[in-house]
Amino acid sequence: MQVEFSKPLIKGIERIQANFASNGYEMVNLLNKDYDERMNIDPINFITDENLAEGKKIITAVIKPQVNYNGVLIQRAQVDISQN
Repeated sequence: MQVEFSKPLIKGIERIQANFASNGYEMVNLLNKDYDERMNIDPINFITDENLAEGKKIITAVIKPQVNYNGVLIQRAQVDISQN
């Protein structure tokens, strides 16, 4: 599912992320990344997707983002995983 956002909203989000980064915070982008059970994240839902290759697992939704402070994990991500 692709969502269209307005340019002012995108710019606002970019400003917030830049402000976080300047203070040592980082929100890790996990969306559409391959899922590995060794990742330090909390899977909330596993969703079957017949369009994925056999055995493939992808993070398809981020409910709560992973947050690092000065390179140290302070909040684990909560995500949905699509798999086949």
